[in-house]
Amino acid sequence: MDRELVRFDNGRVVFGQAVSHLAEALNPLGAAARIFAESCACAVEMRQLSVEGRRIDAAKVERLTALADRRVAVGASLKSMHNRVDHAELSASSLRERMAEMQLHLVRPGVSLAEKQLYLEALRFLTENLVNQHSVHGDELVRHVGSVLGRPPAPPALPTGNKPRRRRR
Repeated sequence: MDRELVRFDNGRVVFGQAVSHLAEALNPLGAAARIFAESCACAVEMRQLSVEGRRIDAAKVERLTALADRRVAVGASLKSMHNRVDHAELSASSLRERMAEMQLHLVRPGVSLAEKQLYLEALRFLTENLVNQHSVHGDELVRHVGSVLGRPPAPPALPTGNKPRRRRR
């Protein structure tokens, strides 16, 4: 505690040795010497706390800005992927082949947990959408990406030749 002027210990303010040295130097002032020395130490500590608070605020703003930048970049990447999916033709057989490759990749030694999570998420999504993918040629995947981008989901396409029937009264 040689360098600390003030510290907080169990809910109490404790003054360092430098404060005692100043109080001794001001000894001719009597009891006021200790009060004056402690007041000066508190003033220095308040300035340091203010500087530390501004430093924390600046770091917080920097981190929030970095998060916002990441969010924008990921959103732009997702939008770009959506545009590419609009133009890609995917087949059910190629999806099944890729899924088999991903399953093999999951059991390889040395694959990181993060990579396994990524592959599992991709497999989950592809498995859920394989039947729809085959029947609507990619529309389901496009709708999913659109929903992630905040677009309202498009109604599912009706199979050709199956028009909704009206009930007769």
